Amino acid sequence: MSWAFLLASITVHLILIYSIFDVYYTSPLVHGLLPQYINSKEFPAKRIFIFSADGLRYDTFSKHPDMSPYLHSIINNRKGVYGLSRSHVPTESRPGHVAIFAGITEDISAVAKGWKKNPVQFDSVFNRSSNSWMWGSPDIVNLFDDLPNTSSYSYSADEEDFASSDASKLDKWVFDSFEKFIASANTNDDLKAKMNEPRSVFFLHLLGIDTNGHGNKPQSKQYIENIKVVDSGIKKVQEKVDEFFGDQRTAWLFTSDHGMTDWGSHGAGSDDEVLTPFVAWGAGVKKGGPKQDIHQIDLAPLISVLIGSAIPVNSMGILPVQMMESRNSNYEFKAIEANFRQLKEQISSLKKIKSNRFWFHQFSKFGDKAMDSLRNTLTQLGRDRRFKVANSLFADNAHLMKEAIVYYHRYDRQMLGAAVSCSFISWIALVVSFLNNSNSIGNYYLLIPRQVFILPFAVSTMFSIYCSLNISQSLYIFLPVYLISVLENHSNISRRVSEHMKNLLAQPDWLNKLISVDLFVKPFIGFIGFSKFKPLVNESTLFIATTIFVFVLTFMDRSFLAAVFVLLMFLPQFYSHPIVSYW
Repeated sequence: MSWAFLLASITVHLILIYSIFDVYYTSPLVHGLLPQYINSKEFPAKRIFIFSADGLRYDTFSKHPDMSPYLHSIINNRKGVYGLSRSHVPTESRPGHVAIFAGITEDISAVAKGWKKNPVQFDSVFNRSSNSWMWGSPDIVNLFDDLPNTSSYSYSADEEDFASSDASKLDKWVFDSFEKFIASANTNDDLKAKMNEPRSVFFLHLLGIDTNGHGNKPQSKQYIENIKVVDSGIKKVQEKVDEFFGDQRTAWLFTSDHGMTDWGSHGAGSDDEVLTPFVAWGAGVKKGGPKQDIHQIDLAPLISVLIGSAIPVNSMGILPVQMMESRNSNYEFKAIEANFRQLKEQISSLKKIKSNRFWFHQFSKFGDKAMDSLRNTLTQLGRDRRFKVANSLFADNAHLMKEAIVYYHRYDRQMLGAAVSCSFISWIALVVSFLNNSNSIGNYYLLIPRQVFILPFAVSTMFSIYCSLNISQSLYIFLPVYLISVLENHSNISRRVSEHMKNLLAQPDWLNKLISVDLFVKPFIGFIGFSKFKPLVNESTLFIATTIFVFVLTFMDRSFLAAVFVLLMFLPQFYSHPIVSYW
């Protein structure tokens, strides 16, 4: 085999491998979106403190209230709201914190960075804050510290030792560092003024529980007693903060990014890994009430709304308005109206990219008419001051808006999947052709398409431009055309098909042969395994390729898999047919 064909084959395989990630694991981010601000000058809280107990399981927090007496006193004395938040796969630290602060599931391209760095910049509550301060693990706080309005404090990565007998020292470092920070603010007028600005965010990342869980397992004494360290630290922080500000305008949120299994791992989707606790209290937060069940991404709009900042533009979270203080129903309505506009902006932007195509179809469950109707109804309910009805209406329709975003985000998936499937099939056919006749494989002219393929290439180019496809997506459209052109150069398949059709049509009973069992069942039986008993005949090659095409399509759409099972269901009906004996 020549080096040219070896290089070509490696290139094709690399393209096909990359296409899986490019087509099915695309970034959820939409760029160029406008932030949607809350139409109000008064906000429930001037600042918010977020405590993230990394790796804390919901069941462990609930089963050991004696380890968190302060947090459970907030729950039991009805000073705030509590419940569980559902994280998502992968249950890792970075995706969990991105969900909490940006309201999005993780960009899949972050896996190439080990979930440590930002492959694509995204909007978060830190972007929208006036000032942000962070303490904790360098792996987490450094994810968000590249903004001009943020300041971060972290210990050395060398201190994160899974073999440590007690990793709670990491959390103690965070609390001690914060105490030093707030003490310095008492003698630093500039820092004190910045801390008193509205829309300030303070984030304390507590890694000790996760580290103890990895090293000693979640049932260990170290893991459980670390909860007490976190609880007492939070109590001291609130005492210091209340003394420093003295205005009761602080909101508080305690939660976890993910849980972990009984053997100390996380990353998958079991309940032990997905379910995490949360407790919210302070300014703007409802006092008391039943246990809440929310999604982790819903925390991002809650944080934003409490301090009056715009919800992160790519957030998929739905504001849990039931967790807010109901005395200010007007502000709650303006908050859910901003949440509506923020989701609508994503839908409009995604739809605009696709809507210029003549075959474009709107999301059937929530099209333009439904969107306009919901907007007009919310506006009218706001004028009538029927805020609770408006909140319920938005909550009932928000999931449809999220489905619409996913629909438009994946709009090209089937088209690109079909193009990649055609590339697979064309490559398989080309390999089979080379195996049957390798004499001319070293001729470089085979790689140069004939003039007859100028039109298909021109159509592919126009199609890519018309659909506004990027370079990689255009390549998936061009690749099957090019592979077929090489196949044509090598095997003259068009001439063979033409001759075969002429011979078939020349026979008086050509119609019966065209729909005969022999014509369709033979290649199907041959493909599923009977071909090992008898070499395939040349006449069946084209139909075997068709069968392979059906099998490849099953990877693109599961409905094709059902069609294959239907064919297999009828297979026993042909056991008595001569074709079965033949194979």
